[in-house]
Amino acid sequence: MNRYSLISEIGNGTYGSVYKAYNKENGETVAVKRLKRKVHSWKQCINLREIEALRSISLHENVVSIKELIREESSQLFFVFEFMPDGSLFDLMNKQISDRSRGIPNYILSNSRVALYMLQVLQGLHHIHSHGFFHRDIKPENILMKDGVCKIADFGLARREKLTHSTEITSYISTRWYRAPEILLRDPNYGSGVDIFALGCVMAEMIELRPLFPGSNEIDQIHRIASILGCPNALIWPQGSMLIERLKISPLFSGQVQVEKSVESFHNKVKINLEKAVPHATKECITILQRMLNLDPGTRSTAFDLLHDGVLKSMVESDSTMNKKRCKHANQHHGFWQSPTRVMDADTRIIQRVTPPNLM
Repeated sequence: MNRYSLISEIGNGTYGSVYKAYNKENGETVAVKRLKRKVHSWKQCINLREIEALRSISLHENVVSIKELIREESSQLFFVFEFMPDGSLFDLMNKQISDRSRGIPNYILSNSRVALYMLQVLQGLHHIHSHGFFHRDIKPENILMKDGVCKIADFGLARREKLTHSTEITSYISTRWYRAPEILLRDPNYGSGVDIFALGCVMAEMIELRPLFPGSNEIDQIHRIASILGCPNALIWPQGSMLIERLKISPLFSGQVQVEKSVESFHNKVKINLEKAVPHATKECITILQRMLNLDPGTRSTAFDLLHDGVLKSMVESDSTMNKKRCKHANQHHGFWQSPTRVMDADTRIIQRVTPPNLM
């Protein structure tokens, strides 16, 4: 890390801290993530889930790019990423909320602007999913911004799709408010649809500037989803109905009695329409949200579906106030499935450097 000078901490989580840093050799500003976990060999480093995902996903303009990987003799591991100066969607929404509290007009993000950001994130998700991975932690904090372009960040929970078909279920998958129902109901065969559901939650939150399903625990989270989307039944989502019934005889949560009472009340939930839950959404946005928040992951729209049908794109193009530069990014998905994938060999992007145990 001798070539980098840390400027300030810009994030801190369960698995590591992120710093704004300065490359002393070329003057470039970067983001450096210091992993809390010690990595004692290069082989162990390469086998980390985040590294596996970053190595496998080729460069894409809607995915934050990694510039370098540094393992010091102290077994400390550092990721060097491109710096995203405009913060995250979480920061953007906080600014909008602050403007509202100060009486500044037009604080709510326009539906067309939200549509633009959704297009960009969906392009990134399609790219990730087409490489056999899914993110598993899509939330406003993990969607970063630079010059009006959204990029997906933090692949610490990313997985290969084929590896999720197992009996091992981890309770920390995705942040609770954006967690798909199949994860909450302990479906061992969940897939890339969890990213689409999470992004639907983000989209609704951007429109209303409040979370759509702010559950206080997993039981509450399930009930909040059911109160808006309804309870899965044999017609809507057969597998989900079976998973719910299984909760009656499997004490997955805090207690058997609580689970049984919760499941009974869950079946009796009367849903409200999405139009009432997201009142500032246009008819087009409601249509998109219904497809992204479909309870059944088997019929939930994919990133490809949402990009291909043109609804989001038409919303952006119909708004004459949208910046032309931003519209250019929105239009780039038009032929995304026809364009050859830009591939860069992983070894040119991820470089092992052994340096003295000195952050500076």
